[in-house]
Formats: sequence, C-alpha cells, structure tokens
Amino acid sequence: MLRAVLIDDDKISLSVLQNNLSPLNGLVEIAGAFTKPYDAVRAINNLAPDLVMLDIEMPEINGLELAKKLSAIRDNLALVFVTAHSEYALEAFRANAHDYLVKPCSTEDLKKVLLKIRKRLRPQAKATTPLVFKNEPFRIRTAGSLELFTDTNTEPIRLTDKITELLAYLLCQKKNKIRKRELQALFWPEQEPEKSMHSLYTAVYRLKRMLRKNNFPFDILSQQGYYQVALWDCRIDFEIVQQLAADNQPISASQREIFETVVNGYSSKFLFSHDYSWASDFADQIENDYRIIALRLLHYYIREQHESAFTLSERLERRFPYDDEIQTLILRLLSIRADETAVRQRYEKYRQRLRKECGMPPSVAFVRSYFELLGH
Repeated sequence: MLRAVLIDDDKISLSVLQNNLSPLNGLVEIAGAFTKPYDAVRAINNLAPDLVMLDIEMPEINGLELAKKLSAIRDNLALVFVTAHSEYALEAFRANAHDYLVKPCSTEDLKKVLLKIRKRLRPQAKATTPLVFKNEPFRIRTAGSLELFTDTNTEPIRLTDKITELLAYLLCQKKNKIRKRELQALFWPEQEPEKSMHSLYTAVYRLKRMLRKNNFPFDILSQQGYYQVALWDCRIDFEIVQQLAADNQPISASQREIFETVVNGYSSKFLFSHDYSWASDFADQIENDYRIIALRLLHYYIREQHESAFTLSERLERRFPYDDEIQTLILRLLSIRADETAVRQRYEKYRQRLRKECGMPPSVAFVRSYFELLGH
C-alpha cells in the first residue's frame, strides 16, 4: 500500500482530497495531512511517505519550492500537484512532478495516478535486499525502551535520562542533518539561547564520551549549525522492522525464522516506556511497520497450516485490539477448524467490544467476511 502525505493551506480543499481518497483505502494510506507546509517538511522523514500530493499557491511557500525541499530530504519521493491553476503544469513537471491534477479531481482521477505511481515503485520493492542477521557486536534496542548493548556486556550501557532522550532523538533523525537550534528548543526550551547551546554541547560531549568508553561505533559530527550522526557495525531493531516491512513479497520458508525473530523480539511499541511526546509519530510508523510484518507472518502460518497461527493471532489481538483484518484472520482460523459456534461467538464478542469501547460498529468488509465464512 502506498503512503501519502497531503499538503494544502485550504482546509476545505484538504478535506475534499481526503474524502476523495478514502474509497481507495486498499491502494493508499494517508500518513499525514497538513495545512502548514513547514510542518510537513519537519515530519516528512518520520512519516516516510511514498508520495506527496500538494497545492502550488500557498502563502508560506510556493508548492514548487516546497517540492524541491521535500525531494532533497527524502529520496524517490513521488510528487503530485493538486491545484486549481492549470497554467503551472509546465513548471510542475520541470520540478520533477510525477503527475498534475486540476481541482476538482475525482476519486477515479486519483486512482489512475496512484496506480501509475505504484507501478513505478513496485520494481524497487521487489529488488529489496533480503535481510541477513550478521553477528554485529553492537546492538541498539528500542522496543519498549532505549538500550545499547555490546558483545562484552549482557547489561545495557548506563546513560542519564537526558542523554538517553537526546540519543533517541538522534537515532530517529540519523539519516538527516539535525539543526542544533532544533535540539536547543526541544530539550532546553526554558533556557536562553546561549545557555541552551552550552547545555547541548555538554550533553553531546557526555554522550560521545560514554559511548567511546564502551567502544560503541557511534559519532556525532558537527557541521555549521547542524549535527550528523555516524553509526556503523551496529544492529538497530527498528531499522530491521522497517526493512522487512518495505519488502511486500510473501514470506518463504527460508525467511520464516527471520520474521519470527523480529516479530517475537519487537515485543513492545517503540520507546513506549519513555513517553517522549516528540516520538509519537515515529512510534506510530514503526508500530504500523511491525503490524505489516506480523500479519505477513500470520498469513504464512495460515497458508502452511502452522501450529503457531493461533498463538500469534492472539498476541496480535492484544496489541491491536480494534484491528478488523486481525479479527478476520482469527475468524478464518476458527472456520478452518470447522467451529461455527466459535466463529459466531468471536464475531459477537468483537462487535460488542467495538460498540462499548469505541462507540462504533465493525466495518462493512469485516461483516461481509464473517457472513462469507458462515456460507451465507
């Protein structure tokens, strides 16, 4: 499924675009929608979209300039201009736009564009390098909390709370240059600029000193108002989750062990115990990637009639209690056992849970699947 970010300074136009995309929820997922372009710039890497749909005439920044900024931040980003001004078409394609739509655009117009983008991106997904676990001596764990391990220590490296949070932020942004002023404002908002700069330098120095003491292959490079993270010979758990999620091919028997290791190992949400407000979007993205690979493993178990199918489905239900796709697969497993009574009971239990806890009925697709399993 494609991930899209939408940008339009006009709230009504943005809402119309979202509504027109909603029937295509099997083709595209809206990762974020913004009326302020620079909010999108700041969030683009965390959201990790495949494409951006954006207006051209906006007060903060022209959409053509915005497209250049977004492309500089994120490689292979498909750009689709959705605007009321047809006269910008030539300039848009000079800005490497993938497509250009004139408002109002229909769901069918959007579908055609999205199918073209998916076709263009699909070869990249097939070419994904298979994941191989090397015996890296250094590991970073982010499932639940941030912990750093070396091959000589079973206990994680001890860091102060402030330095742990700083390191967590740097890891989330490690593919980007990070503005020092951004770090000052985030971690020391109550301090004057000069003092917060001193606090930042001190924290970075202490972090680097602690990691060097443990021979950890990590450095922070300083470049004209920016920091850049350098990290090598190290396994980071959330990056493995991302890599597996990016390859949308069915799991083979030879891959099963890798998927099991990651699905079982990433047992809690990204940095869940730290409760960092700035990490929520990135955590949601990683959690969605985890869901993708866990569902692929569950599909594999069902296809191969593996005994672990029920165990995994129950774990996923606890982690994603309102997920219709997971519930559908649970019903399917019960149906395979020819237990119609259990299918009916599970459906009713989920329906009541949704009504009581969310105030909503199950989706039409879920209800349809239920009746199909019953043979109605």
